[in-house]
Amino acid sequence: MDGEGGVNAQQWTTAGQITAARRRFESAIPGWQRPVAFAVEQLTGSGIDFVKIDVGESPLPAVVLAGRVPELGHGR
Repeated sequence: MDGEGGVNAQQWTTAGQITAARRRFESAIPGWQRPVAFAVEQLTGSGIDFVKIDVGESPLPAVVLAGRVPELGHGR
């Protein structure tokens, strides 16, 4: 999803473009199902901080992050 025409190179200015991008990303991950909720956490010196919590409000960030998990060195 990255590189030439990947996530970093794309800009979406309409709701239709965002929906189309989300659908492309979802279809690129075999067996993808939208999560009911997702969160992004960050390890800090004092513990874990949740920097993003989403409860079904926007499925785009979840699928973009899921597509990048292998690049970031984490398992699925």
